[in-house]
Amino acid sequence: MNQLFSEHFRRNADSRDSWKCFSEHRQRVTELLLSLESPSYERLCILGAGNCNDIDLRQLLQKYHEIHLVDIDETALLSGIQMQCGKMPGNITLHTGIDLTGIGQPLEAWKAGLSGGEAAFQELLSQAAVATFDQLPKDCNVVASIGLLTQLFDCGVLSLGPSHERLAELLVCLRHRHLCLLAETLCSGGTAALVTDFVASTTLPDLPKIAAEQLASYLSAAIAAGNFFTGANPQAIHATLLHDAKLAPLFEQIRIHPPWRWNFGPRVYAVCAVEARRSSTPVA
Repeated sequence: MNQLFSEHFRRNADSRDSWKCFSEHRQRVTELLLSLESPSYERLCILGAGNCNDIDLRQLLQKYHEIHLVDIDETALLSGIQMQCGKMPGNITLHTGIDLTGIGQPLEAWKAGLSGGEAAFQELLSQAAVATFDQLPKDCNVVASIGLLTQLFDCGVLSLGPSHERLAELLVCLRHRHLCLLAETLCSGGTAALVTDFVASTTLPDLPKIAAEQLASYLSAAIAAGNFFTGANPQAIHATLLHDAKLAPLFEQIRIHPPWRWNFGPRVYAVCAVEARRSSTPVA
């Protein structure tokens, strides 16, 4: 098995029994998905569902007629459904074994030292930019990427190494392709929610004790100081959706939701959601 994917499987296994730990974060994510405006609530797709600790499936099933759960780890999905629902609900569909980086094999070659050099790196970027995901559902009313973006980034970090001089370029490329994927998965007028962690208490030690009413301004100052996970700056994501030549025509009504904290035992993460509506205007 690809070692990068093995690490993802290992992390899923380690967090499988973390339902209680996810409680406040799960409530925020679930409330967000229940509050999103959409022409209908026929079809919800969740990218990177994992153990489903981030979402309350029973609440979501009361609003959405179909739920599509996507993750490379089938065991994690089945475990999460078993824990929340007992048996598999008829209106949940699993999409497993899908590499959402789109470049898992080339990244594994870099990790193994089988690839390198400028030409190989440019080829890696090119492959990431045009990666296809034909196995995913289309015409969804709501699509949510939940904590997935930084997991995709981790694949890049594990492959190239954290000090690689071109790492940031690769992560931005992965982010751009992921934002395009959100648009590709949506129906016209559908809504995307990108939920991502963007900084942790390891570099922001006061994060756990900042008063809730001061959290937004505190995190804005951290971002201004460059204290965030490379590629996960929510303000940069917002700006990309607004101004990127390819993405801007695809989305409208773009906004950043107020941040919240996710207390994950030894670390506390700051999390936010960027919401965008799929444009109903045909793209030339």
